Amino acid sequence: MHKVTLCLTFFEFLYCHKLYQNRESNSIKNKSYFRCQKRFPEEAYHYNEENISQRFFKIFVKKTYNAFRNELRNTDYTLFKNILLDIWRIIGYNDTNKLALFVSSSLHNTSFYKIFEANEDDMYRSRGLLMIKGVNNYKLLTYLSLLKSNDYVRNPELLSIPDFYSIYDTIEFWEVKLKNNYTFENMMISLHIQSWIDNKSNQDIINWRNMYKKLKCVYRGK
Repeated sequence: MHKVTLCLTFFEFLYCHKLYQNRESNSIKNKSYFRCQKRFPEEAYHYNEENISQRFFKIFVKKTYNAFRNELRNTDYTLFKNILLDIWRIIGYNDTNKLALFVSSSLHNTSFYKIFEANEDDMYRSRGLLMIKGVNNYKLLTYLSLLKSNDYVRNPELLSIPDFYSIYDTIEFWEVKLKNNYTFENMMISLHIQSWIDNKSNQDIINWRNMYKKLKCVYRGK
């Protein structure tokens, strides 16, 4: 489990602000729908099932589960499926590399969707699918939040609840940090993963990278 502890510099904040204002909607075609439904989260969460190919989603879930069947043995399957559904809706399925990179990172950092909050004595401790930590990162999450009533600075525990909104905001945060460069190396650098910086060949980093490579091959049908 790794923690995203990068502090937001002034220049990075300006970049994020510009990117947030001008970024394209490639990652999700239904942003306007979700925004107009923000008063009705249950509708946003279960929106237009016909817009998602159920057949391809089932294949996506099956491939992901089979890739890590042993590790997922004690994971709640309904929770696993719901998290994947939200990731699928937000990222889409056209870019299998991006999908594999995020899914593998979320599985790795949460011990396969079992731990969503670190046991740390810190208000802004590691939480969520990427175990994001630090007040500056929580400020950025609040700034990017789809549901504007979600204030992660005032209510940091919201990030530890794996619902649609926290997952959406986490992916937005991840996209801003990676700046459209979805490689394992850039993710390690952009999120300041300390263990990678200290030793790129430590076993945990190797396992993480292998998870990403495995899912990328699985999603591409190789």
